[in-house]
Amino acid sequence: MNSDTDIKKFKILNSTNHFALALIRDKKPAEGTVVVAEEQTEGKGLDGNIWDSEPGKNLTFSVIIYPDFLDPSNQFYLNIITSLAVRDALKQCLPEEKICIKWPNDIYHGDKKISGILIKNQISGVTLQSSIIGVGININQEKFDASVPNPVSVKMITGNDYDSAVCLQSFRKYFDSYYRQLAAGKYDALMSEYIGCMYLFGQNSAFTIMGHKEEGKIVGVDEFGRLLIETKDSLIPCQMKEVVFPKT
Repeated sequence: MNSDTDIKKFKILNSTNHFALALIRDKKPAEGTVVVAEEQTEGKGLDGNIWDSEPGKNLTFSVIIYPDFLDPSNQFYLNIITSLAVRDALKQCLPEEKICIKWPNDIYHGDKKISGILIKNQISGVTLQSSIIGVGININQEKFDASVPNPVSVKMITGNDYDSAVCLQSFRKYFDSYYRQLAAGKYDALMSEYIGCMYLFGQNSAFTIMGHKEEGKIVGVDEFGRLLIETKDSLIPCQMKEVVFPKT
């Protein structure tokens, strides 16, 4: 993937993911093409949640890739490499801070969310034809809608403004590196790094699993991307809608 690939910048879009999908359908742009918008009118997070982003304050973008080397059963590794790349980019802004990945693909500073990821894959038969990697990172926004439960931004942590273009440049560098590792089949190393920086990993916590309160701890993620929670009685693999994390 070429790190010099085109960056398409817009003042306003309904959604960078929607625009990227239209690009793929229209002319299949080069792998690594990035769509950036200062404002999204229909920005979405995981599970259809609204992504609250003040115009011009944050970094909202989508990356187009064609991971046809990746079996669809391993598509969770796209979450892994994107989460790791966002974490590393944020560490450039916040070198002294601990940045964690809340499964499956939120990025946390302490108990607060600083970034979210939304990936849309286009699969044909047994081939993963294209993927749109949507990322939102809270950079300079200081006030969020009251409905957003636990947001934080780089500026809220440091007190200083930060250049979102620099953050994007860092993300692209790290994402390119992780993407090359994925293409080389380094699944175990990528999974190990992802698990090593998981939010609440190994900590006894109160989860709600399939509607039932359970005391347990996160011990990893399986090859299908399911969260593994160990309770006193069993090891429970959880899909996204099957587990609720403790409130912070």
